[in-house]
Amino acid sequence: MSDTTNDRPQNTGGYQPEAQTQRWVKYGSNVALAVVLVIVLAGLFTYIAQAHDWRLDTSAEGFNSLKPQSLNLIHNLNQEVKLVSLYEKATSNTNEEGDHPLDKAAMVSDLLDNYKRNSPRVSLAIVDPTDKNKVDDLVSELYQRYGKEVSSFKTFLRDYDAKYRQLTQLTTAESAQMTALNNDAGGLPQNEVGESVAAIIKTIQKIPDLLRDNKDSIDQRMRQKHPDYKAVTSSISQTLEDVSKLEDAISKFFEQHKNDKDIPQSIRGNMDKSIPRHKEVQKIADEQVARIGKLGELKVDELRRALNVPNPILVLGDHDWRILSESQVWPTNTAAQRWTDGKLRPNFAGEQQVTTAIFSLTQNNKPKVVFLRAGGAPLTSPGFPPFQPSGPLSDIAARLRQYNFDVSEKDMSGQWAMQSQMRGMPSAPEPDWNQIEQAVWVVLDTQGGPSGPEAVGPKLAEHLGHGGAAMVLAEVRADALSTPLRDWGVELYPDTVAVHEQVQAPEGPDSTNDPALEAQRISFIWDIRDYGSHELARPLRNLESIVFPIVVVKSHEVRGYSATPLIPIPDAPSAPRSWGESDIENLGPGSPPTYDAKKDMAGPLYGGAAVEKLGGGRLVVIGCQRFMFDDFQEIPNLQIARTERRFVARFPGNAELAMNSIFWLAKMDTMIAISPSAMQVSRIAGMGGPLLEFWRIGVLLVILPGLVIAGGIGVFLARRD
Repeated sequence: MSDTTNDRPQNTGGYQPEAQTQRWVKYGSNVALAVVLVIVLAGLFTYIAQAHDWRLDTSAEGFNSLKPQSLNLIHNLNQEVKLVSLYEKATSNTNEEGDHPLDKAAMVSDLLDNYKRNSPRVSLAIVDPTDKNKVDDLVSELYQRYGKEVSSFKTFLRDYDAKYRQLTQLTTAESAQMTALNNDAGGLPQNEVGESVAAIIKTIQKIPDLLRDNKDSIDQRMRQKHPDYKAVTSSISQTLEDVSKLEDAISKFFEQHKNDKDIPQSIRGNMDKSIPRHKEVQKIADEQVARIGKLGELKVDELRRALNVPNPILVLGDHDWRILSESQVWPTNTAAQRWTDGKLRPNFAGEQQVTTAIFSLTQNNKPKVVFLRAGGAPLTSPGFPPFQPSGPLSDIAARLRQYNFDVSEKDMSGQWAMQSQMRGMPSAPEPDWNQIEQAVWVVLDTQGGPSGPEAVGPKLAEHLGHGGAAMVLAEVRADALSTPLRDWGVELYPDTVAVHEQVQAPEGPDSTNDPALEAQRISFIWDIRDYGSHELARPLRNLESIVFPIVVVKSHEVRGYSATPLIPIPDAPSAPRSWGESDIENLGPGSPPTYDAKKDMAGPLYGGAAVEKLGGGRLVVIGCQRFMFDDFQEIPNLQIARTERRFVARFPGNAELAMNSIFWLAKMDTMIAISPSAMQVSRIAGMGGPLLEFWRIGVLLVILPGLVIAGGIGVFLARRD
């Protein structure tokens, strides 16, 4: 029997094996399709990436991104703005100390590019100041943008050519007359009159040369590609003023001595006849000088001259501009010097300066802020250190001026002006009440007599009642403004100060060397990081500030007014217990307070309030004055001072709260954001105990390992068959 098993037909269910050619076509086409698909997708992704030019900032503090305030500003620009960098590229890899220096040109270029990327109304030009052709092109553009007044200078110079010819004809004719009389000059008397006549003859002969030399000089200047029209006209004015003085002196001398018989007759006759001609020359010169005076300032020449300053940034608007010097963009604050062995590195304040420059260009009306004080020296004066100290609010005033605010002060007592007058050093004139009607008032509610802060109470009520805006800074034991504030739904408690329980000594390597940490153990000193839910406060969350003492402020609803509390006082369980202490006389570092339910005020407590009247004015009340003072803003971040040798504010929230409050009061809501200057350190809030344990145990030890195990089980179940 033969084995026929292999000859039996196989039951394949109708399936026919693939031929080799079919397999080649099948898999080859799949591979080709996959390759084509990958190429198409790669091309598509490349096109999208190039079309949109996205960037991702991976720095911890967002150094390579614009801050919210800058973005708010450039997203709402009302004109075209051009940024121009004229920074020279670094030529050395190390500095004198062997450190690698900052590439300032690259950092400025990257910063300005961020403005361009985030607004279609911002353009950018990077100009190498050593490239003469590019600088000349920039100057041409500046004249085209801002040189409208150049036409009046050009018209004058064109007309002056005819006047110059007239002057030279007159003065040359007089010079020729005097030259012809040189022989007669030998008969002049040997006295003072004779010497004067001889000197005048020589002067008359030199006047045409004086005019010609000046004309040659200005013609040479005018042949330059970009003439300095202001300098040219100033040169003409100076020369013509000299000519006018000479001609005036000659005419007066001739009038006085034309009949002096000691002078030869030929010279006397010429003196008498030439007086009208000398007066004519003087008249023409005076007319031209007067015309030059009416030309005004040629601002574009100022801008052109600014290009000679090392490493400037130009911020060019439609009608005006700002020039940022290298010292403005890279300031050095000596407040951190004692912590850096005297070696300081400059901060990069480019974004702060560029943003404020753009903002000042876009303001049609200059906003006003007036500080009202109850006597004493000015608060906002920059002074003249070390000879004259600056005022305690000079830093805030300087920042406001950068944002184009008109900052002034008013002494409600009127005593400072009298005291200054008595010392022989009159103070600057202060505005009257009518001049500050439209201003934001910053009122310091301090203790004083009838001529002190009480006098401003009715004025403040009137100001707010007419739709005005004010910021009231309360002080312990001062109660002058309670009545007008109560009408707006705000209650001040100047005899009650927010305190907290005794805090344990801080721990950590920096705690013993950080006075700010040590100071926070004192019961009435607060490290504030939550400022409330109001729009002026929300951007500041997690930004540190130091505030003390805090007068308790409460707000309540009043019909027609919208009141929002500010600065919630931290309390248990997330912070040491706090309350409003009434025994403020005994508060001090060595005497921790204790809560008395009968006398003290229980929480929740607040240190401020913001109120808006329906269809009317705005009011901000802060239960502390010192939070705005310079010495709070100039406390350095010691960690950065030691490691990076530069100044960064330890408590940036102080200035930010003040600025956001004034922006809101001035109804400049788009500027309410955290500014670039406050973003020099990380704003990430510290984790509390429960949240930290969740991440340590829950996420790292439970959730992540659990996901790995679950993934392994899933793979096993899918593949076991």
